[in-house]
Amino acid sequence: MRYLLFPIIFSSLLLQCMLGPTFYFLNDERDDAILKWEEHEGDHYPCSREWWNVDAFFSCNGRNWSLTASFEYEMETPACNLFLTLFDLDNGTFYSLGSYGDEIGTLVHEKGIVNLRYGNSWMKGKYPDYFVHFERKEFIIDMRYHAVSPPKFVADTISSGILPMGLGYYVYGFIPFCIVWGNISMNGRTFSIYGKGYYEHVWGNWTYGNPLGNPSNFRSVISAYYNLGKWWLRHHPPSIPPSIVLSSDNNMFGYDWIWAYFSNNWSLFYGNILFWVMKGPVFGILYLITSDGEYITFSNIYHEYGEMVYIEEYDVYYPSEIFLKAKEGT
Repeated sequence: MRYLLFPIIFSSLLLQCMLGPTFYFLNDERDDAILKWEEHEGDHYPCSREWWNVDAFFSCNGRNWSLTASFEYEMETPACNLFLTLFDLDNGTFYSLGSYGDEIGTLVHEKGIVNLRYGNSWMKGKYPDYFVHFERKEFIIDMRYHAVSPPKFVADTISSGILPMGLGYYVYGFIPFCIVWGNISMNGRTFSIYGKGYYEHVWGNWTYGNPLGNPSNFRSVISAYYNLGKWWLRHHPPSIPPSIVLSSDNNMFGYDWIWAYFSNNWSLFYGNILFWVMKGPVFGILYLITSDGEYITFSNIYHEYGEMVYIEEYDVYYPSEIFLKAKEGT
């Protein structure tokens, strides 16, 4: 599960207009404001919400598979969740292996290092090597993630990594390219796996039910709104978009998240808050990561949804394709 919810840009623009360049004390350029990955590997309990997530595409027994999994606790319900889904990409089937709505304390975590346990499943390690083990239903999965690209915090050079969500905030760290190997046991048979993976660690103090209630770290949140709004305006000179399509069906706090890796060992990370815009400018960010680990930032982004798919069981729509056009620039 991922919630890359970019700042409410309209509030940012309002702050920019109201306060102007004299609002200098909101610009946080101190060296000690830069987040250091090794200092944030472990938990930030008791923050409102935190998760450690892994994704992977891999081959196994001559077939193509993918996996997504998250260890999460959240204080809004409150609850712990183990999100785990395995996809057989060749025949279109999937296996839902998670456990949801468990009581606080089901997920065991530590400070300073990744050391998680959720029943018989666990994750441990520190950059650049992480180990995950899942025992759910008829599956036993062991995977090692070795990071090829360096870690990154979203907007670390823009807002010191603080991403506003209403009057709260969150921090979004990720490693976009890992080598993954291990084994998977299905119905008593064990197979080797090898592929490419992604890892993220997210935490913060915010709620989805009441995003404007219970302000948290107010000064940093306002500072982040201001700096993100200023950054966005710098790369979007006043102009009328060639076209824009709105949809009132979208949740204002809905989001798009994309991770991809390419055959040349480059990878991509994209996050965007929609603001009901199905076609038009993006209020988010896109990173293209080279095989050498260089992060190329794209800020002037245009997106368009392709064909929409409706899921009656959950009464939701999602795009089966998204078209992106982006210009480099920080």
